[in-house]
Amino acid sequence: MADERRSHPRSAFRVPCAWAGQSGSPDSYLTDLSLDGCYIDCRTVPAVGQVLEVTATPGDGTPLLLTGTVVSATRNLGFGLQFRDLPDATRTRIAAMLSDAGH
Repeated sequence: MADERRSHPRSAFRVPCAWAGQSGSPDSYLTDLSLDGCYIDCRTVPAVGQVLEVTATPGDGTPLLLTGTVVSATRNLGFGLQFRDLPDATRTRIAAMLSDAGH
């Protein structure tokens, strides 16, 4: 069994999103979310170590701005983003989304 690197449980989602520097296919989706980070399914990926902003648009239509560091990336699949310096209001909103999803 592989070692789990995450300190918080994660939940599966499918939320449309966009990120700065994105090119190629416009279809990007936040598919995994925890209090520490998320996974973005997309064809074009940023470089590992890059700091970027992802804007997700959950079902309520209110954009969710997520800032973090790319910690993994696989071309044509997506990338993992570890959050950094998120405002308390954003963390509260993520916690509510996770709670609604059963975490």
